[in-house]
Amino acid sequence: HVWIVEWDLEGQPPFVQRTLPYPCVHLVFHSRVRSGVWGVPGGAFDYALKGAGMMAAAAALLAPQLPAPDPQAGRVGAILRTIESTPGLTRVEQLAESCGMGVRSLQQLFSDYVGVSPKWAIRRFRLHEAADRLANGADEDLAALAQSLGYFDQAHFTSDFRKLVGQTPAHYRKSQRPN
Repeated sequence: HVWIVEWDLEGQPPFVQRTLPYPCVHLVFHSRVRSGVWGVPGGAFDYALKGAGMMAAAAALLAPQLPAPDPQAGRVGAILRTIESTPGLTRVEQLAESCGMGVRSLQQLFSDYVGVSPKWAIRRFRLHEAADRLANGADEDLAALAQSLGYFDQAHFTSDFRKLVGQTPAHYRKSQRPN
């Protein structure tokens, strides 16, 4: 996924833009880079950031820096896609079984390649699912939603949701509805 963000807040008050954390890598380029990056002269880099082919130019700048493909990284990507696309998947044991791995092997793979546990990734995707369902008009019972996402009780779900989103599920649902 590529995000292109542009702003000019000169002379204006600070603005906080909140995003939900997502398992990914963020690589930030600033258009004021003048000294160059990875041997590319600053002017060429600056032009690439402002030109019409911004994403293609960034990909061309990054491609020579990429290491050789790692089959394990591809496997981890597939596992993350499985977590994301399987709403009923709420336990590490389920994930390990679906991947044909032991729980400990899966945990080690995540430690080496993702930097978080499989449980954290599962929970994060389920919380994103909850935020999406609540934002898109799901008027379901919050206790039932919590249970469907693998929580033993609504209090733990509410606590995790608040840590991620900054507000309770009920308040978030209300804030997403048109007035």
